Amino acid sequence: MKIRFNLLPNKQKKHLQTQKAFRIVEEQQIYLIVILLFLGLSLFAMHFILKVETSIMQDIANAVTKQEQYKEISAIHDKFTIVHKQMNATEKLVNNHTAWSELLITLSENIPQNIIINSVKTNGAVITIKALADTRGDVIFMKETFRDIKRNDIACFSEIVVPESELTVPVDVLFTMTFKVNLECLK
Repeated sequence: MKIRFNLLPNKQKKHLQTQKAFRIVEEQQIYLIVILLFLGLSLFAMHFILKVETSIMQDIANAVTKQEQYKEISAIHDKFTIVHKQMNATEKLVNNHTAWSELLITLSENIPQNIIINSVKTNGAVITIKALADTRGDVIFMKETFRDIKRNDIACFSEIVVPESELTVPVDVLFTMTFKVNLECLK
């Protein structure tokens, strides 16, 4: 068994404790500096490697673009891009196109022989027809016929209006008919 005596004065003891704490703090600082130095060097190495790879890739890209085949392929690619844009524009036009010729065919098939059309005007999907009919019954028959026109189970015309004030004359009736066209019926 060993017996130890601490004969140092308190001032000296405190000085030794502060020196020990200072050494521990210094060691921790050295470890931290080494770690930060290692991280900094690794970041610099990554930057250097990426810079070298980027310059190599740039040199390869320059070499490839200088080749004649690449220029031909690039020109063909540009032509394909232009053609693709034109096809998209054409497709939009075709999809949004209303075949007014279908309307004219439908009108010519369903307007009776004894009605003379003076004018046909469109305002969006609303059609206005000014016409002359032999009798009042012909106008009513035409109105009823237009209500019954269907294509693919879709009613082609709606909101058919003939002002009653124009139907007061029994013969040689000058009338105006307005109706709304279902554009799905014309496609």
